[in-house]
Amino acid sequence: MLAAGSPGAPRRRPLATAVAVVLAASASLLAGSVIPAGPFVTPLAAAEPLPPPGPADRAARWLVGEISDDTITTGGAPDPGLAADAALALTATGRHPTAAGRLAQRLFDRPDTSVRPGGPGQVLAGGTAKLVLLAVARGGDPGDLGGEDLVDLLLGRRVDAPGATDDGRLRDLPPAAAPTLADRSNSFTQALGVLALARSGSTPGSAVSFLIAQQCPAGGFRLFLTGGRGCTSDVSADADTTALSVLALLEANGSPDSTTTRALDWLERAQQADGSLASSGPGAVANANSTGLAAAAFTIGGRTEAAARARAWIVARQLGCGAGATDVGAVAFTAAAQAAAATGIPATARDQFRRSTSQALLAFTTVPIGSAGAAAPGTGAPCDTTPTTSTVPTSPTTTSPTGTVPSSTVPNTAIPASTVPKSTVPISTDTSSTAPASSVPTTAAVLGVSVTRTPAGSGVVAGSGTRLAVTGGTPIAPVLVGLGLLVGGLATTGLTRVRTGRGERGR
Repeated sequence: MLAAGSPGAPRRRPLATAVAVVLAASASLLAGSVIPAGPFVTPLAAAEPLPPPGPADRAARWLVGEISDDTITTGGAPDPGLAADAALALTATGRHPTAAGRLAQRLFDRPDTSVRPGGPGQVLAGGTAKLVLLAVARGGDPGDLGGEDLVDLLLGRRVDAPGATDDGRLRDLPPAAAPTLADRSNSFTQALGVLALARSGSTPGSAVSFLIAQQCPAGGFRLFLTGGRGCTSDVSADADTTALSVLALLEANGSPDSTTTRALDWLERAQQADGSLASSGPGAVANANSTGLAAAAFTIGGRTEAAARARAWIVARQLGCGAGATDVGAVAFTAAAQAAAATGIPATARDQFRRSTSQALLAFTTVPIGSAGAAAPGTGAPCDTTPTTSTVPTSPTTTSPTGTVPSSTVPNTAIPASTVPKSTVPISTDTSSTAPASSVPTTAAVLGVSVTRTPAGSGVVAGSGTRLAVTGGTPIAPVLVGLGLLVGGLATTGLTRVRTGRGERGR
């Protein structure tokens, strides 16, 4: 054998050498190899498809997309109650902690918007309770929020009159400018207050006793506090109030007892065959608010089968990709509202979707309201039809990831879902509490994070705290170029070999 460079060795053609280099580079690109800075190439495993986004991911992503300027609005105006509901829901499910934290921080910076929306002197028991729950969930101190002790403020709304009909009731205090303003507190407010006080470590026995007195004979809890201290008719029982009362009493007492067992039994009987629950009152229909809150009570109360059925109904109410990339994942208040938004949420219904999605998220929590759930990584864009894969090295590589872009919703802590009153039960605002079930509730709050939506097919996968850049475009062009180089290289190499052979035979 002749050594290269020896007098008898065949001479190498520069073109053939260049083609060989191009072919090697093309093969590397076609194989998807990563060439690190060092001399070794680390092989990659076969691409693995990303899991489809889950219902909670889709709902949370849509809800965060509704945050603008650290605010969620109702009727175009900031809604502190709704903001608290959204922040609590996102925290409890472990989704989008940055967005949830910014919602919460704005509320913490302006506590009067929740506690005294009517002006100086006013104290809304429900709005105060929400801030206490949110502070606890975020790891803050509700005893020192904005320079105010919210726990003490809430305790100050408790009627302390042993033997009186209202002993232990948490009542609203009207603003100084309108001393005759009606007290709008109810049993839902009471349950919310007991839950908040229990989560903060101070639960007066009289407040718990007043809540227990609202249980009706069959086990449900009434909403409106009329006709004496306790409930005497099952007609007054309300699913939302019963579910929140279960959560509050489980937290206050530390374990199930006959009161919570009977309440959970009543909720299961009230659950319809499809897993849904309806609110109380004339014209009440199965809805996402009642079903989401009941699902949370079923979960914490150990009724796993009932919880699963309620979740399934919630998932069935989510808008699909037909509603458009910006609305997919939103949860409709009712089946009728879902049908009306099949191709996109009407502008007149957007407020209702914000509220129903906030409370529907409660169906996916595994921790009590006012707690922080474990951070949940996000998944792929819900309506991206382009196959999306993640490539995982089979062994450590020296290269650094090249497509990670910090997201505005990086998970860090989570916020329990809210207790936003259904559209018929306001808690923290001074708006009417008797709106029809189909109307948009007026007890929300606004806080949020500006989030840039990622258009479908953009190559950006949202979730898990970062957006992973995926190579854009289709692979057809690079493959054709590679094949062209391969064919051209083979032809050139063959020609070189023919010429070389002829030269050797002529010598």
